[in-house]
Amino acid sequence: MIDDYVVLDAKGRGSSIEIGNQVLLGRNTILSCSDSKLEIGSFVSFGPFCFLASRSQLRIGSNVAVGAGSYFLGGGHAYGDPNTAVIHQARTSQGITVEDNVWIGIGARILDGVHVGRNSIVGAGAVVAKDVPPWTVVMGNPARVVEKRKERDSG
Repeated sequence: MIDDYVVLDAKGRGSSIEIGNQVLLGRNTILSCSDSKLEIGSFVSFGPFCFLASRSQLRIGSNVAVGAGSYFLGGGHAYGDPNTAVIHQARTSQGITVEDNVWIGIGARILDGVHVGRNSIVGAGAVVAKDVPPWTVVMGNPARVVEKRKERDSG
């Protein structure tokens, strides 16, 4: 379901936005990619006012819940030349991957280059600048592991 005022913005050659089955894009959510690919699996829910942006690749797995106002920022700027304004330096992007069965709390920020492992939880308001191991709970700014979840026997 695509709620009111959702924006799907794929700019540039080869850009694409792929959305799986039974996905909710909450009101005023923006999906934006530039010369890149944005993929969302099935059974994914985004609360309102989420923002996903990529300059390379942004992949959200299946069975993922994303709280309102969360941002996925898959890109940045080089800043190595102190004599040139950052805005005039090269754009950079490593991409973002969120594996299956992840819960991301309200207002979380997932930054470029981050890989969130399966069955993890990202707490409300967390700023995630480093990879999140599978089966863990991270919270805070910067996000840090506060709990290791127990793998459940699927048998």
